[in-house]
Amino acid sequence: MSTDTAIRSQAVLWFVVSVVLIAAPRVLLSFLGLEPTSGSLVVARIFGAELISLALVSWITRNPASPRTLRALCLSYVLCNSLGFAVSLQATLAGVMNAFGWVLVALYGLYATGFALLARAREDSARTAPQL
Repeated sequence: MSTDTAIRSQAVLWFVVSVVLIAAPRVLLSFLGLEPTSGSLVVARIFGAELISLALVSWITRNPASPRTLRALCLSYVLCNSLGFAVSLQATLAGVMNAFGWVLVALYGLYATGFALLARAREDSARTAPQL
């Protein structure tokens, strides 16, 4: 998978999830087995607002001119997705989320691994590129 495709797919996923979190947070919270309390609804909407900004920034910056910038983007996505993986894994193992929590674990894990491999490939290609 190309870096552009990975960034675009993640941006689209983030955008869709952010719209659901803002417009209908009860749906997503209930789907994951989380109690839709007034506090969790507010936090879900705030997270949705932040996620929509990440989706838009990802979409806009998906083809930077500088290879260093692209690698930095990949590394930031590795960090973001690794943290999401850890939090989702802990919540699912602890029974806070139902079995659908494993979907989050898998998505975060796949994106973290994918972006780590893409960042590594960018690093390797930068080392082997001819110096002009």
